[in-house]
Amino acid sequence: MGMQVAADVQTEQRTVRTGSAAATAPAGTFSSACTFDTRVTLNSTVNVAGFSVSTRTEGRTLLSAHPSVGTVRSEQESTSTTSTAGAPPSSQTTRSTTVLIEADVNGRRYP
Repeated sequence: MGMQVAADVQTEQRTVRTGSAAATAPAGTFSSACTFDTRVTLNSTVNVAGFSVSTRTEGRTLLSAHPSVGTVRSEQESTSTTSTAGAPPSSQTTRSTTVLIEADVNGRRYP
């Protein structure tokens, strides 16, 4: 006999090009890199055998990309809050940064 699991997931993502700016990473400084701001919201609820867990995650990514190499720098931050009946909600925030260290593109080496 199996156990019934019900899940509901809703996601919203919005990416906006915020302009152009110099982007610096170990691979070099890239003038006029495109900058983007992405915000994501994820709501999920899982029900199993009368037990329910809800999670809400809100995240943001700031990304700089240049036509010659792609992504130069990306900074992410997200906070997830999990709730279950009879227990206080718990939250966790995660932050990370990704940078271009080096690249070989069409015979050109960065740095």
